[in-house]
Amino acid sequence: MAEPLYIKPDIRSTLGISIFTIPKPFLGNIGIIQHNAITSWTLLKPKPEIILFGDEIGTAAIAQDLGVNHVPDIECNSYGTPLLDSVFAQVQEQATHDIITYINADIILLKDFTQAIEQVCQHLETFLITGRRWNLDLSKSIEFQSPTWEDTMCQQVNQTGCLGADDAKDYFIFPKNLFPTIPKFAVGRGYWDTWMVTTAAMRGYPIVDASEVVMAVHQNHSYGHLMGGKNEAHMGKEAQQNKTIGNVQGQGTIADSSWQLKPWHDHDSPRVSVIIIVHNNSAIVERAVDSVLAQNYSDYEIIVVDGAGNQGTENREQGVGSREGSPLAPLNKGGMRVAGNREQGVGSREGSPLAPLNKGGTGINKGGTGSRNLSKGGIVIKGGCGLEMAQGEFVIFLDSDSVLLPDALEKQVAAFDRESSTLDLLLSGWQVVEGEKITQVTPWQDLPDLEDLHIWKLEKLWQPLRQSNSMFRRSRLDLVGGFNRELNQDAAMVEVILNLVFLRGSRALWLPEATCRYFGQSNTIDKQSSSVAQDMKEVIDSIFKQPTVKGWMQKLKARAYPKGVGSRE
Repeated sequence: MAEPLYIKPDIRSTLGISIFTIPKPFLGNIGIIQHNAITSWTLLKPKPEIILFGDEIGTAAIAQDLGVNHVPDIECNSYGTPLLDSVFAQVQEQATHDIITYINADIILLKDFTQAIEQVCQHLETFLITGRRWNLDLSKSIEFQSPTWEDTMCQQVNQTGCLGADDAKDYFIFPKNLFPTIPKFAVGRGYWDTWMVTTAAMRGYPIVDASEVVMAVHQNHSYGHLMGGKNEAHMGKEAQQNKTIGNVQGQGTIADSSWQLKPWHDHDSPRVSVIIIVHNNSAIVERAVDSVLAQNYSDYEIIVVDGAGNQGTENREQGVGSREGSPLAPLNKGGMRVAGNREQGVGSREGSPLAPLNKGGTGINKGGTGSRNLSKGGIVIKGGCGLEMAQGEFVIFLDSDSVLLPDALEKQVAAFDRESSTLDLLLSGWQVVEGEKITQVTPWQDLPDLEDLHIWKLEKLWQPLRQSNSMFRRSRLDLVGGFNRELNQDAAMVEVILNLVFLRGSRALWLPEATCRYFGQSNTIDKQSSSVAQDMKEVIDSIFKQPTVKGWMQKLKARAYPKGVGSRE
């Protein structure tokens, strides 16, 4: 499990760093991409020392134009590919700062980069910082003279950016003496970045995952400079030589990090928001709430959504809906109720101390009819999905006709923590209760690889993507704007997961056990029914309207419609 380190925003960085890279020739589109990247580094505060290695076409001119250092003489292998041992050795002599950064020459950096490094240095003496990147189609020169260029870049990433895989590492930040020598790795080929992570772990260096606080923007490009393209770069002859030379063992991904940088605003928030959706049957919401209160994990808040948008229970008007137009405060850590202003912590509401909600549910008042009075507990809102009120790092949507098993939240959060920041969505199995019979549902057997979800697997997705068996990283739901409210509940769940994994690069895994129990629902969905067929069509249509859909995907849209659904033009 990675230890959290919370990073404050807008901290003025004063730390000097040295950045070094080995550019490709500055020709055509890759020339524009590299110029964008290196220019962005020159605008960091304080301005870093930048060293460009190699004598490729245009490198000397760019170095002079941007006022950065240039070291032309480096060693190359028989294929003409620069060798990193030569570069790392020269950096030890050339760099004037104690903190150095190797970065690929196509990565744009923003101000959050130096802010993160500054605060890591305040807590750790030795470290290796890396993180996931954001892939973005960007083929034009950036207007750096605009004072809002960083804001524009963030907007572009949020609208159309795609997260990089957890094994794609494009930058390494570390104290200069941490890697004084490395093997003769070919740059831009597979396995050397794996070696950096596995070696740091073997030597006991803290590995720091900066993915959640550093927006490193990778400008998409072709691999036309290599026969065999991208596969050759990652798995070809030179990559295999890197693996052999470095005796590379293990995966060495960002998920292996021992520290995880997190946004400061998450510091006092609950880790999990449990959103319970009620549809015209408030009598069973108590059962769902009780299942949350009975968890052996306590760092959560509960939000109840009146999905029907009506009054519902006899106690609703006393506080379940709103109090003078304002929603009630969420249940904070350990089920602790806080006042409407979260910053006040556990205080009082109208002068009365707010009792904690322990695992047994103490502090929850019950009305005379036995129905739960939530007027002193969580938020209940009318309409929407409750996401706008959630403050947790992770979010789970619980159908009111289902319950969580007692250790669900504990196991789900532990699964996220094992993967540092690299896990965005966790799915699990469930149980179906029909009278005295309890059936175990194991959807991972039919859909084992969640990291390969795409729209052409829609028929296989419909069964395993239920609401109550899914836990999301909240920031990823925000990335896609939450759920499509024009779709029904089941379709919206399928659509948002496809959007996240297929289009936005989110990483999904199975927790291969049940975490929830459904009552009175069938174990299977009739995919041949007209209603399900219409839902599938609406999901496909919604996905292909997204701005992140590539041109090649649009050409294959007709193949996404299952037989008898929509059109196969």
